[in-house]
Amino acid sequence: MNHSAPIGELIATVTRALREDVLPQVESGWAAGNLRACIQVLTYLQDRSAMERDLLIADMMDMRGLLLTAAEQGLTLESDVLALFGDLPDRQEISTSQLRSENAACREAMTRLIREVPALGTETGRQQLRSQVHACIARMQEREYAMVQSSEAVPPI
Repeated sequence: MNHSAPIGELIATVTRALREDVLPQVESGWAAGNLRACIQVLTYLQDRSAMERDLLIADMMDMRGLLLTAAEQGLTLESDVLALFGDLPDRQEISTSQLRSENAACREAMTRLIREVPALGTETGRQQLRSQVHACIARMQEREYAMVQSSEAVPPI
């Protein structure tokens, strides 16, 4: 079930109307430039809407592995975060806003992990956790960057 489709369709309809119906009627260069900028922003939002759920789930899967590893070394996870991990394969069936909320809870747990790494496990374990934290954050940033790049690939109007 794709909960983001209606908003994506709405954005696409508005973007198309602005591009095809409004922009040709705008005479001022300044106004047309601003309208083109709005169309670009809407295009980005449409792309983000289409990709956001998959991005949130992928980020949670990444954080899940890291947080469970950290829990084995002594990090105490909140029960609400632990409850999320058992149901990750079923996340496609919940709303995007709920996914955002769950993702925020995982990010808070990641922040706590970063603060608590010095007190966890052995020195070797701490070094491994630090490396895993850096790798997880890098993957999350790469996914976000890919989403931004997909919108920048749209040719100028």
